[in-house]
Amino acid sequence: VSLTLIGLHICGGSIIGYKYVLTAAHCFVNLTHPGKKIQLDILGVRSHTIDSQYGGQLHGVERLWIHRYYNSFDPASLHDVAILKLKRPVQFDAEQTWIALQQYPIGSGHSVLSVGWGYTEDHPRLTSRKLKKVSLNTMEASVCENYLRDRVWMGRICTVAPRGQGLCNGDSGGPLITRDGKLVGLVSWGILCALGNPDVFTQVPLYYE
Repeated sequence: VSLTLIGLHICGGSIIGYKYVLTAAHCFVNLTHPGKKIQLDILGVRSHTIDSQYGGQLHGVERLWIHRYYNSFDPASLHDVAILKLKRPVQFDAEQTWIALQQYPIGSGHSVLSVGWGYTEDHPRLTSRKLKKVSLNTMEASVCENYLRDRVWMGRICTVAPRGQGLCNGDSGGPLITRDGKLVGLVSWGILCALGNPDVFTQVPLYYE
């Protein structure tokens, strides 16, 4: 799904129940400063369409939960997880349903898939209107750390894609999907788009109960 702020796409997300969407906490960093009341009426969710600006179903947001240990002042914080509760249930059909959650963490060497409306080479300062997908491979944390020059803590997954591919601004919160169609990760952060650097995901199974 496309998460919107005043009608404009800001992040991706995944439907995990009739009224629930799983996404990244950092998508709301400018709305959740201490002492600042979250304006849920300016948030929305667009589903059942590959176009981030047109068609599909529009949903209002009733509640927002951000992981209690997420640090909004650290752009690479752990626990980059949030859940949205929608005002009305999503209407499921043959083309739209919830995604099952991967129950066990995955390691390196797995072929995975991510989708999103993030920036592209054609429009480097605009999110894509059409949903795009990219095939990725999970990598060893130690190799990922060498690229990023930062510690890849437990609870994260690193992926790598060929130069010219990968994730970018606007893809945040979107899904990392196993080959058997389960949600295993949420787009969290990376450095410089499409230059062959790893992308970092929050590992969903570690938050599964």
